Parts: sequence; C-alpha cells; structure tokens
Amino acid sequence: MLYFRSILIIVTPLLLLSSCTMNQEYQQTVEEQNIVKLLCTEGLVTSNLYVESVDQQIPAHSRQIIAKLLLSAEIESQFGKYPECLDQLERAFYFLSQVEINAN
Repeated sequence: MLYFRSILIIVTPLLLLSSCTMNQEYQQTVEEQNIVKLLCTEGLVTSNLYVESVDQQIPAHSRQIIAKLLLSAEIESQFGKYPECLDQLERAFYFLSQVEINAN
C-alpha cells in the first residue's frame, strides 16, 4: 500500500501537468509526445500491478469500475491516444484512492 501511495504522489502531478498541457492549443514536440506516452505506459503497468496485489480488498463494484477504466486506458494507448489514456488512468487512480480512504 505504501508503494501505491508513493507512485500516486509521483504520478498524480505528472498526470495533472500533462492534462493541462493537452488542453492548450499548440503543436506538441516529439519530446512532449514521448513523455506523455511514457506516463501512460508506466501508469498502466503500475496501476495493473497494484490492482492485482490488492484485488481481494477492493469491493466488487469498485473493482469493476477500475477494471473498465484500466481497459479503456489500455485501448486508448494501443491507438496512440495517450492524452486520453492519461485521463482514464487519472480516473482509475481517483477510484483507487477512494477505496483506500474507505478501507482505512
């Protein structure tokens, strides 16, 4: 659980920063595109590993919502829609944080 919180502390500001930059109307540089792609990829790996490790502690309804959001993020990344992937990951992280709050 400590691992997830440390990842959440690192990833959340990056997700917010990337979503803010996505809203601005300008052409992204290749470096910015690579950063967003990396955030999406790492976010998917981290969140899937965490959900697998605490699967039994998550209520069934929350587990279904989180699984659908992670699947949606995975599909978005497969089509190269990394900003949308980050949006879905941000929503999944929100639900995961709510589950932890309710569990404590």
